[in-house]
Amino acid sequence: KLLSTKLPHCRENVCLAYGQEWSVYAVGSQAHVSFLDPRQPQSYVKSVSSRERGSGIRSVSFYEHIITVGTGQGSLLFYDIRAQKFMERLCQANHYSEKLKLKSCEEILKLTTGKGWLNHDETWRNYFSDIDHFPNAVYTHCYDSSGTKLFVAGGPLPSGLHGNYAGLWS
Repeated sequence: KLLSTKLPHCRENVCLAYGQEWSVYAVGSQAHVSFLDPRQPQSYVKSVSSRERGSGIRSVSFYEHIITVGTGQGSLLFYDIRAQKFMERLCQANHYSEKLKLKSCEEILKLTTGKGWLNHDETWRNYFSDIDHFPNAVYTHCYDSSGTKLFVAGGPLPSGLHGNYAGLWS
């Protein structure tokens, strides 16, 4: 055994990725991504909150300095390991913000999965038929070698539901 440490966030640790360029492991849990550097003391574990409550981190991957985080709500978030923050996108300025001379608001850059396929079986009819929409959790994702395309796959998060989603984004 080369390394063993207790993670600060230990609920639903369901995914792991290794960033070779950074020599860092990323572990996804219920509400955090924890970063472990085997070159640092075992007590040094940095964590960031997922910014999307209630669904958990379901997949993580590295591409250069960006850690892509797939959530149970069907979102992909992008964490910049150099800047040590989630990537943001600028919002459209509205009349109110212009009138008050406020800067453009910033929000987390987020991509969302599509509808996919959901089996409307007996479990769905008995327990979920009154719910209009189920996001597809992102259970796996990976970039192509050029970093310009991202394959994303997953399905419904609630236990007992059967379905799937797959997409290729560019």
